[in-house]
Amino acid sequence: MPEQKQYTQDQAHRFFAVEFNNTIFGLAEKESLTEEEKERIIQLGHAALLHWQKFSGSKIVNTQRGFYMIAKAYVVAGEKENALKYAKMCFKTTFENESEMADFDIGYAYEMMARTAAMNSNRTEFEKYYKLALAQKENISKEGDLKYYVLDLEGGNWFGII
Repeated sequence: MPEQKQYTQDQAHRFFAVEFNNTIFGLAEKESLTEEEKERIIQLGHAALLHWQKFSGSKIVNTQRGFYMIAKAYVVAGEKENALKYAKMCFKTTFENESEMADFDIGYAYEMMARTAAMNSNRTEFEKYYKLALAQKENISKEGDLKYYVLDLEGGNWFGII
């Protein structure tokens, strides 16, 4: 029988925040999702954010990343209004707290605004934010962060605009 781990409530919040967040990536990379998987990815996004906000070591960047992941979940699920709502929340949180964000967080805020604009067939907003997302590549200092940022920027559904 595997050894059972004991967690404090605070440790459990962090554990589930990370676990749920990481599970989103696996689902988001699938070619297509069933209706049940779409609902699951949305639930995981909201649950991850809730647990981050309950964790004592949480910072505003965890909330920003939570909004991003919820927006990503709604994009993958095809829910335009909710995707845009959470993209805007991510963007607002990012730029109201810019000094507390990593360089890639800024890029991802631009990327999600561009992606949800594309999803909502708003070419003007798409072009504005996509250019900013592309320009942010120059500001990402760590090679590994840049690698994943570029992969995310080049991948996923751009709803026929790219």
